[in-house]
Amino acid sequence: MNLGFYEMAGDLPLINREVDLYRSFSAGRLIEEARSTFVTERSSTLIYKAAAK
Repeated sequence: MNLGFYEMAGDLPLINREVDLYRSFSAGRLIEEARSTFVTERSSTLIYKAAAK
């Protein structure tokens, strides 16, 4: 599946660098990215209500 993904993305050799790319992220950078991505202004709220019997 990964081979197909990278072939369709147009960069098949990237499959050999995937693990190195993941390892290049520090915990601090990951937290920084998460804080800038998951913000209240971009959130949605789904409210479940029990069905009436």
